[in-house]
Amino acid sequence: MIIGLLIYWPFQYVIVDENAPHQNALSRAKELTSGNWGAVFVLFLASFGINILGALACLIGLLFTIPLTVLMMAVAYCQMAG
Repeated sequence: MIIGLLIYWPFQYVIVDENAPHQNALSRAKELTSGNWGAVFVLFLASFGINILGALACLIGLLFTIPLTVLMMAVAYCQMAG
């Protein structure tokens, strides 16, 4: 499950950015992440850690950390897609 998440996480961004059908978006997402395994893994670890810290701040911190991590994912997609 986790490996599938790491491979296909930019699926939604591909659909929105390229207006691609679902089958093409899956293959494009796999193509984008194929050369970036280390960066994707570190990105997900950092996002997880940031959101855990936000949750430890009495759940009010999640109002700040979740948008931050979503923005991190969008920037990572833009960098990978060119």
